[in-house]
Amino acid sequence: MKKTLFLLLILIGFSCSKSTQTKSIDDISWLLGEWVSDDSKEGVVTKELWWNEGGNMLGKGQVIKNGEAAFTELLSLKMVNDTLTYVADVPHNSEPVAFKLTKYTNDSWTFENPDNDFPKSIEYIRNEMGFKAIVSGKKRSFTLNFKKI
Repeated sequence: MKKTLFLLLILIGFSCSKSTQTKSIDDISWLLGEWVSDDSKEGVVTKELWWNEGGNMLGKGQVIKNGEAAFTELLSLKMVNDTLTYVADVPHNSEPVAFKLTKYTNDSWTFENPDNDFPKSIEYIRNEMGFKAIVSGKKRSFTLNFKKI
């Protein structure tokens, strides 16, 4: 009887655990719109713009220095093999880089690609001001605090 009860509890635990395969784009749709972070050096602003298109979320990230776009990346959030995936297409890479959702809560999403040089992890944490983005690798990381504009 104890053994059966123990196995039943294990099965219930597995069925209640969060799986990255069940997280959907709708769960992060709060990210839609235009965001700005001025956490960087003076004269530098980082922006993200997100919109819906064809069941995916598409985005554009820009670093603006002294009013001029210094860096632009194309972004997307889409389902790939039942896993929410963050894709970054940056000018210095020949192909877009995919980061799979590995951890999440109601207010945070961590996307990882351990094979990428930098970053290896991109984390979005929703807060009362907007959201915090933590971009990290083996030896360096940076954090940006975004608010909606």
